[in-house]
Amino acid sequence: MISNSLKSLIAFVVLSFFILMLIYFYSGNSGGARSQQEAPVNITVDTTKQIQSKRTESVLRSFKLNSNDAISFPLLPILREISGLAVTPNGDIFTHNDEDGIIFKLDPLDGSVLSTFEMTVNGKRVQDDLEGIAIAEENMFVINSNGKIYMFEPVGNGEKANCRIYPTSLAVDWEIEGLAYDPTIRSLVIISKNPLTAKASGKVGIFFWSLDKRALLLEDTIYIPIHQLADKIGQKKFQPSGIERHPESGHYLIIAARQHSIAEITPQGELLAIQKLAGKLHHQMEGITVLTDKGLLISDEGGNKSGRLTFYPLN
Repeated sequence: MISNSLKSLIAFVVLSFFILMLIYFYSGNSGGARSQQEAPVNITVDTTKQIQSKRTESVLRSFKLNSNDAISFPLLPILREISGLAVTPNGDIFTHNDEDGIIFKLDPLDGSVLSTFEMTVNGKRVQDDLEGIAIAEENMFVINSNGKIYMFEPVGNGEKANCRIYPTSLAVDWEIEGLAYDPTIRSLVIISKNPLTAKASGKVGIFFWSLDKRALLLEDTIYIPIHQLADKIGQKKFQPSGIERHPESGHYLIIAARQHSIAEITPQGELLAIQKLAGKLHHQMEGITVLTDKGLLISDEGGNKSGRLTFYPLN
């Protein structure tokens, strides 16, 4: 027989067990719900910090930007005045001369010409002070020193591409010298070489031309104080001669021919890095493009010598 005291003890234990189970169940549901809500918030904050950190980290260090690692080779005489560079998503490289509207497709291994076609307006080849080239979706764009934009569809070897012309107001204050494309905002990226008026004095301008609006987005213009760039390399001036968007980071890589330098700018206008390049390799830098997963390619006008391509591999 079970004594009354033992029965009381068993009843106490059973009651205590049920009370504990109720407390556990209640706290498990309410506390668990809070945990599930709080965890994603913490993860989101951490991820955002990592993304922001990655975006503001310089990508110039990913290239071997010294003369010992560079591969440089002369181009054919027809490209003595080589200017801008652009690359298609499948790796085809295109360039143009400074004064003559011929588009050249190049072999990246040796700079040989694979094919050519002409930029034309009303059936006549374009003759202009051409300063940069960009490839945006199905079209190509070339800009002149006054900020006039030529838009055309690429054609086959030996054919003629009819250009549509889009003037801009940039020539009032700026001399223009480079062109790139930013697919995240579907806009051409234009950079100034020299300010021409008191209004523009002391600044480098980065401008955006919308593919959708076919117009400048003047409210988005980035102005960078020249001294901010020049002081870092011990110069009094910084005169851009080419610009390209780094496809992974979204940063803008800017070359300055007269200062033998390359700078890296975020899309918000923050200077991340700037360094000198070997003058013996770069007579007059005019074009820059990024070969994804391979390295950096820079074109130099030849002056009295041959134009050149210089390749800087990845680290």
